[in-house]
Amino acid sequence: MTLSITLPLLENPSSVKDMAFSVLTHEFPLSLMKILHAVNKRYTRSFSFQAVRKAVLQLVEEGVLVK
Repeated sequence: MTLSITLPLLENPSSVKDMAFSVLTHEFPLSLMKILHAVNKRYTRSFSFQAVRKAVLQLVEEGVLVK
């Protein structure tokens, strides 16, 4: 049986998934819209709602986040 561990890059996150996780380590619980606004504001990049939703759902599927 193998154990899969997901560790995000918190110092310089490069993916939307890492950015969303980083935001949630500082503030929680947040809705998807609030995560989207926080990611766009904190990292001065513009991501779509669908990109953030997909990243958060992947984190939920991997067991990193709980709904």
